[in-house]
Amino acid sequence: MDYLDKNLREIKEHEFEVKLTQIAGNFLDLKDNLDHVLLISHRDADGYACSAILKIMLEREGINYSTRYYNRKNTWKQYLDSIIPQFDYIENLAVIFSDIGSEINELGRYFSTKNIAVFILDHHEMDIVEEEKLPHNFFFLNPTTYGYDGLKEIAGSALVYLFAKSISHNNIKTAWIALIGISNDTLMNVQDYRSYNHMVVEEAKAEEQINLKQGLMVYGATHESVKNALAYSLYPYIKEVGGDPNIAREILEQLKIPANKKVAELSSIEVEFINDRFPEKLLGKYIQFPEKKGILRYAFEHGLLISQLAFKSPHQAERLFQLRSTPIKSTEIYQNYIRNLTKNLTSFVTSPKEVTDQVLFVDATRRLSPNFWSDVASYASVNHLYDQKKVLFLGGIDGNFVKLSIRCTDQYPPLIEGKGVDLLIQKLKKIYGGMGGGHKLAGGYKIAPNRYKKLKNEIDQYFPL
Repeated sequence: MDYLDKNLREIKEHEFEVKLTQIAGNFLDLKDNLDHVLLISHRDADGYACSAILKIMLEREGINYSTRYYNRKNTWKQYLDSIIPQFDYIENLAVIFSDIGSEINELGRYFSTKNIAVFILDHHEMDIVEEEKLPHNFFFLNPTTYGYDGLKEIAGSALVYLFAKSISHNNIKTAWIALIGISNDTLMNVQDYRSYNHMVVEEAKAEEQINLKQGLMVYGATHESVKNALAYSLYPYIKEVGGDPNIAREILEQLKIPANKKVAELSSIEVEFINDRFPEKLLGKYIQFPEKKGILRYAFEHGLLISQLAFKSPHQAERLFQLRSTPIKSTEIYQNYIRNLTKNLTSFVTSPKEVTDQVLFVDATRRLSPNFWSDVASYASVNHLYDQKKVLFLGGIDGNFVKLSIRCTDQYPPLIEGKGVDLLIQKLKKIYGGMGGGHKLAGGYKIAPNRYKKLKNEIDQYFPL
């Protein structure tokens, strides 16, 4: 789905690439005088991939660095007040925000009194920027302002990869890392990648960093036996199996396919038999890292494990980029995650839902584990487990707020005009306050409980977007 006509797209693409060259030039002008760079990124696979690429870039340039990961638990001021003073002793400091930091005006105000160079490389939708009020040493690049889809066309790690490659072409060696972030942010079949996301695949393939395999598409469980892959596949989620490997085994026995056979070992005929058996589309491509084993051999699963370890063991999450095989404890964490997530998706299908003309509300409180709210919303969306003409609001009480994961599917009608949940969240913040933001297809929003009750009663009046 394209949001720009071809002629406008060519103009905007040129403008974006000029800006990319410019911001890379800004960094090159400063780098020889930098004593240290602080990397701040999102605490998920895309964010970790961004930091991994930037660390390699900085090491190649001989620049010291530190890394931090932010998950929007506090305001930017609260978070930065706890971080930036730790680096007051450094004379020439730069901060690079990646996959996070679309609140350009807020960050500009924060750094306006500080002698720190700031770079922001983000792919989330932004509010209108008051550029005249930004500090002189403040540089940002966001492809959504040039009409790009921040998920389908250019994930955060794809943007950072472009930036790093503009600093030095040697950073083309990090293309495979970008694919870990891209695969987890887009939640798409690799063969459907577009624009810069697709370009990264092609460059990684040309550099022999990856193998691109055609076969059974069971993202989340590509490393598993076939029976477990069908049970624990997250995209597509197979409703008939519903997370139960015993059901998968029975079906495979009927097809005369060994249930314990590995997905990568299936013949093309066996893949066709399985695909024909289910209504979900199970034919696709997946990215394989030839130098890695087990979970880490597959781009989507590699990133999914990073996202899980990011909260439990951040250092271990960072180490995964260097490891060839998965530590036993990490494997256990991953297996528990995909089993619980498919269980929660099954619960989502049967959960009570409040329906308005435009919105589907799911109260996840006490029904779904809070740790899975965002992921259930995302996978429910990409798997089209709800009415595709409505917006999904899934969440519940989280401390003093109602925490909501807001999603729409790729078939949501307003997307034809480039309008999605990011615009809806902007509208709601203006009326009801709260915090949040996101992409056209996915976003998060926190709101006071009393205002949420009012929002639910009034929601339809904010459509059409």
